[in-house]
Amino acid sequence: MNTLSAFSKGLTKVNGSKRFILFAWFLNLVFGLILAWPMLNQLDAYIAPTIHEESLLRQFDENWYGTFRIDLEKSEIARMLNLTVFGTAPFFSHLDGVLSGNAIRAIGGFLKEWVTGFEFRPGTFGLLTLLLLMYTLVGTFLAGGFISAYALERSLTIKEFLAKASIYFGRFFRLFLISVILFYIVALLIDLLNRGIAGATATSPSEMTPFVFYMIRNVVVFFVLAILVTCFDYAKIRLVVDDRWSAIGAFGTGFKFTFKNFGKTFPLVLLLVLLGVVLMAIYGFLENLLPQTGYWTILIVFILQQLYMIGRLWLKGLFYASQTVLFTGISAAQHTAQATTATPVTV
Repeated sequence: MNTLSAFSKGLTKVNGSKRFILFAWFLNLVFGLILAWPMLNQLDAYIAPTIHEESLLRQFDENWYGTFRIDLEKSEIARMLNLTVFGTAPFFSHLDGVLSGNAIRAIGGFLKEWVTGFEFRPGTFGLLTLLLLMYTLVGTFLAGGFISAYALERSLTIKEFLAKASIYFGRFFRLFLISVILFYIVALLIDLLNRGIAGATATSPSEMTPFVFYMIRNVVVFFVLAILVTCFDYAKIRLVVDDRWSAIGAFGTGFKFTFKNFGKTFPLVLLLVLLGVVLMAIYGFLENLLPQTGYWTILIVFILQQLYMIGRLWLKGLFYASQTVLFTGISAAQHTAQATTATPVTV
């Protein structure tokens, strides 16, 4: 089993699971509307009594935006409406947040206070981190259904898909807690690295020097995060394929499998990440072509955004499908080789 073969078979499997991807998209849309509805109400209450409605349709007004943020500075919903939600900016903003470990630092700090100080303070999260945590938990729930669908040689109904997701959610949640601990440690190391770079380049006459160091940091952090995510993906697959219960044991197996077959596992991840970059580039190109100055163009952009979300969920399914095919293929080959070695040959 090689990388391209796993990718090809995974592509076939994920294309046969469209109803699960659409179901996951529907849940994603519901979560989006939970946030969008109060934000639209705030915007409507703020804009309706003014004359800004028509001017904002023609172009974005930064003066209005600054006033809006100041007037509603105590509203977390209002603070989430910032320039990083427009166009292709979310890709860069979210990437920087991931590489900086902002969200995982908040979640890790919450768990640390809960375990060591017996203080339960979810209010320290912030709304965005809380929504990200909820989104991650929903994704953790659905992962069991997706991997089960790709590991079995028969199609599942939606009822069976949800039943499989329920069966493995507890195991996946324990694995999620392990991932939070490891990613929190990585976030602390990133902080140390940032302080080291800032201290080492404080007297540098050129801004290019710290920039280069931070870019190197980003590459290293991306590589480490990609490896960890890959290990946890194979840990999930092991829990489903081998029907295991131990999250720690599954992570150990996922770690061992990832590095033992590094020449196959990491190229597969890079191929899938490259496909994700292409998907983002296509969305960004099409979105920038639309003026968004009227009802119909805004509606078209909304549809385009939902198509992108479906594409992203399809890509996540492709991750699970390809990795499941690679895991089962290599494991079956290893078992066959061990059985052949163990069986005495009689002449």
